[in-house]
Amino acid sequence: MISKRTKHNDDRERERIVYGTEVDWDSASGGLKRIGPLSEHLDTGIGTDKLARLIQKGYVDPEDTQNGGPRMQKLLEFGDWVEDNFDTENITVRYTGYMISVDRPDSRVTITGIRIIYSDELTVPVKLENEFIGEFRRADEFERTDEYMRAWWD
Repeated sequence: MISKRTKHNDDRERERIVYGTEVDWDSASGGLKRIGPLSEHLDTGIGTDKLARLIQKGYVDPEDTQNGGPRMQKLLEFGDWVEDNFDTENITVRYTGYMISVDRPDSRVTITGIRIIYSDELTVPVKLENEFIGEFRRADEFERTDEYMRAWWD
């Protein structure tokens, strides 16, 4: 399913929420700018606070999905659950995706992936690993390493 354009996606505030500044869309290839790298496993992207703001402000539809993935609200709720139940000094939640230019008729923000990143010295709690696998193992790309777990929908 392609993300729907929300009524507010012509507002440049969404760029300030995600990137901290407005985007120079003339230099963005095809009017698309990534939220986090395409490699999807680095400690970049946005956290739960920014995703919550994007949903609250109407830039991301909470009922939207990315190609068979979970609802955006479900991704946020999972991230909130992680932050409420585990050591956030050693575990980080990041979301990746992309933003489409305000100049395009399909202007939107789409979240395509979630990563749970943990410090090298941490043994991943079994409950966290089981919940992540249970929720996201059917993603287009699913990966579990000694440094992170990630799920991504094409």
